Amino acid sequence: MPVVVWGLALLARILDPDAAAFFRLIAPAVTVAGLILLLWRIRSIRAVVSGGDEVPGIVAGIDFVRGRGRIGYVYTYRGQKYLSSNALQVSAITRSLAQGQEVTVMVDPLKPKRAFVRELYL
Repeated sequence: MPVVVWGLALLARILDPDAAAFFRLIAPAVTVAGLILLLWRIRSIRAVVSGGDEVPGIVAGIDFVRGRGRIGYVYTYRGQKYLSSNALQVSAITRSLAQGQEVTVMVDPLKPKRAFVRELYL
């Protein structure tokens, strides 16, 4: 999102100098907000991966479109079955995963629906 706003600011500077002033005001704010969200997301994932409970899971589905994708996986935690998913980027690791494959799932004990496939984060 910040990249888009900065791109619009540059375009506005070229096409409409009056509009450029508006983008010069909001671009730094959007950048700071984006960085705060990014740091929160990294901290959140790191907390679950390092302090969550480890359970076995099965890849329920994996799909890629233009370099991005989604992985769905099923796991049982404290007697309850969950289906969760995460967005991902194409890489050697993500290409090696297949539907039906066993994986290790790191589960947030306070919010068991929130989980991550350990192989993707370690």
